[in-house]
Amino acid sequence: MAKLQTAAGPDYDRDGPRMTQAFSQLLPAQSRRLALAGVVACGVMAVAGTVARAAPAGTGTVAGKVELPQGPELPAMAQPGFVPRSENAMQTPLATPVAPYVFVMLDGAAPSAPPQVNWDLVGESFAHPVLAAMAGADVVIKNSSKSSRTLAVDEDPKLLGNDVLNPSGAKTIHVAAGKVYTVHDADAAYVRGRIVAVATPYIGYLDAGGKFEIADVPDGTYKLRVYYKDGWLDVEQTVAVTPKAKKPEVTVKVASLKTAAEK
Repeated sequence: MAKLQTAAGPDYDRDGPRMTQAFSQLLPAQSRRLALAGVVACGVMAVAGTVARAAPAGTGTVAGKVELPQGPELPAMAQPGFVPRSENAMQTPLATPVAPYVFVMLDGAAPSAPPQVNWDLVGESFAHPVLAAMAGADVVIKNSSKSSRTLAVDEDPKLLGNDVLNPSGAKTIHVAAGKVYTVHDADAAYVRGRIVAVATPYIGYLDAGGKFEIADVPDGTYKLRVYYKDGWLDVEQTVAVTPKAKKPEVTVKVASLKTAAEK
């Protein structure tokens, strides 16, 4: 194998560079000891730095179920149709759904940056008729339907502008603290949804059976609150996420769908 000769005299393999024994002998013994001590010291400092670094706060998942009462009765007819209303003799009419209009949140979280929230308009309705968003967050309304929509906000008709929201298009609402935004389609009265500003990013929505799950919750003690349709229900439950209880299971019983303001 060909060799390279350096000005200092040591031989290096071309595939190296590999320091030969001759080069190591050029260093005085004291210099070699100092170099070795420096390497050991750097290793100790690296280990010490790893030990001293603070570990990230633990997180857990809060799961549970909200036991809801039967939904409200259908409202009285505002205007009679061509045929008088009659009972269905073949099948009992389905009860008014409640779960889609409910969300739960964990109150008492430490301040954090608000995350962006996507709100899909699917078919003829919003994916969540009632949406919770942390104050300061941007809610991006995405039109995933095949129809163009003319959206407006009841509380501020100019907030979304006058442009039509075409399929696959998007519009954004910046959520202010303490605000509620009622969004509707000016050309389709049945397309309606509500955004509720909250003070936490830890929010859960119910499935058809009333179950929910809130992930990535930091260790701590929280108050679980329940929102229905247009107000907070008069029910709270304490939830603790600890290193020994990373997935606490909670059950919340709702006796009445009347909000605290209605009682």
